[in-house]
Amino acid sequence: MYKIPKIKCFDKDTLLIMNDGSLKKMIDIEVGDILSGNNFVTAKIKVATEGSIMYNLNNIIVSDSHMVRYKNKWMRVYKHPSSRQAGSYNEEFLYCLNTTHKIIQINDTIFTDWDEIYDETLNKVLNNDVIPLVNTELIHKFLDCGFIKSTKVAVENDLYVDINKIKINDILENGEKVYGIVEIDGSTVAKQFKYNLGENFVEGYIPDLRIKKENINSRTNNKLYHLLTDKGTFKIENVIIKDYNAAIDRFLEI
Repeated sequence: MYKIPKIKCFDKDTLLIMNDGSLKKMIDIEVGDILSGNNFVTAKIKVATEGSIMYNLNNIIVSDSHMVRYKNKWMRVYKHPSSRQAGSYNEEFLYCLNTTHKIIQINDTIFTDWDEIYDETLNKVLNNDVIPLVNTELIHKFLDCGFIKSTKVAVENDLYVDINKIKINDILENGEKVYGIVEIDGSTVAKQFKYNLGENFVEGYIPDLRIKKENINSRTNNKLYHLLTDKGTFKIENVIIKDYNAAIDRFLEI
């Protein structure tokens, strides 16, 4: 039986310091924003809170399983000596980001971003056999993926819905439950293409060299979209697509 994986996210009101010194709530962050330290936001993720236990760590409300750095070591939030369970938490959704530095720094506390790659796993992604990369900023450019907003996703009752209109908890054609929706900065991926996935061409960027594609103007769409589902897949046109996590997870599978 499939189930929603552990979520690594923050409360919507979490304050982040922007590169210009201003403060912005997590819920208001947009792809392309620049966090302190010239750390670009490459994707914004909204997920269901279901299955997460929230903790208070240095006045930051964050889920129990998120990775945080403590004395040069990475650990789950619930293991951090300063973290305390937040008690009753009634927010329906949580939020997270992907960034060019692959971290989210909040005041003096450093967390991984959504991809949760660090140390050995980060090295494995950077030195992958498909597109070896020299720094973390290129992870988004060459490995991130998404689709334009009008891409049709197969849902219940033989219907198709534009991917940007899919909502958390929607049930898709093969019984997949959507637990997360993702917005990606399409202006900074390597290039966008047309993919033949069925009766119609689908535009976006899929870092899967096996899928046939046609060139279109580079970075035609500034924002791309993806999904997270409890089965790790969903259907676009006539093709089963792996969900957003697969962009990185494919390099970490044993």
